[in-house]
Amino acid sequence: MPRMRRAVVINLAEDEVVEAGFAGDRRPRAALPGLRRRGRDRGRLAESVADALRDAYRSLGVASRTQPLLLADAGADDPLRPHLAALAFAEFKVPALQICDAAAAALRLSGKESGAVCLIGDAQTTVAALQDGVRLPGAIDLPLGGRHVGEALAELLRVRGIELDAAATRAARAALRKIGFVALDYDEELRPRPTVALDYDEELRPRPTAALDYDEELRPAVRRAPLALPGGAAVSLGTERFQAPEVLFRPSLLGLEQEGIHKAVQALIEGAAPALRGALLGNVVVAGKGSMIADIDKRLAHELAALGPDAMTIEVVAPSIREHAVFIGAAELADAAAADAWRTREAYDEAGPATPRGAPRRG
Repeated sequence: MPRMRRAVVINLAEDEVVEAGFAGDRRPRAALPGLRRRGRDRGRLAESVADALRDAYRSLGVASRTQPLLLADAGADDPLRPHLAALAFAEFKVPALQICDAAAAALRLSGKESGAVCLIGDAQTTVAALQDGVRLPGAIDLPLGGRHVGEALAELLRVRGIELDAAATRAARAALRKIGFVALDYDEELRPRPTVALDYDEELRPRPTAALDYDEELRPAVRRAPLALPGGAAVSLGTERFQAPEVLFRPSLLGLEQEGIHKAVQALIEGAAPALRGALLGNVVVAGKGSMIADIDKRLAHELAALGPDAMTIEVVAPSIREHAVFIGAAELADAAAADAWRTREAYDEAGPATPRGAPRRG
């Protein structure tokens, strides 16, 4: 195959945003409105993808006919995947196409080809195991993500008499990326710290908390941080800084009847072949826009250590660039792909709409 121009890379895997750029880029050059998959049938989703690709090419200032295209999707079970090749070749006339699994792309940031990926998006978390860059059966999808952290924060503030509209909730959620954190021990973090008496006082014992609540008398000594809201209003956050992100580990705090992300990772690893479990526990990658909370990696490692066998080494990786992990990994894959990893338009015209391979070998 003749040498092609630099590939266009588009991440379609996340509901919140579509990211676009070029092979080798270390961050996306364009961020476009997401596909919002929930509640949409395949036909409407395919139309949304076509619109997203047009916007991406327009933002990048290139023509689809002139450069190969790598698309990152949600994996082989993504309902969009059967439509992508026909869309890219028949409508956009790309010269060559490659489709990669978002989990495989994110895993690349760890520098290893085997491991577990916990990809936390807006409304969903996907936990997947990969071996030699290929996703294994048994991936777990949780209806839990960054949106629920925002909802938890809004509920906490509502108890204080502060109502947030949709725009303010989005702003507050964005602020938590800078001022929020995940407590290593949630119950201990909530325990009030007496500042004068050194003796134990029964009255200072915290009450059991079954749901998100606010009690000024029981608040521990957590440094408060200002939160600016749209319209010039401002509030200060104390324990809300870690109470809201806690829903990723305790969804019941928001009234959700499901397990937290640590239980999903544990279930994934326990369901893997015994010979592979050590490699998975030794390389757990946390990524996605919903993961941008400080210390989420430390808490996940702590929980896995409590749940798993003592003899296995646990390493949880949360790169600072994890917000764009799927795009960056996909851009690396496109840059390192061998020529035979791409499916050309000529091959598509001859053979029809088979799905292009999804995990190019390293260069």
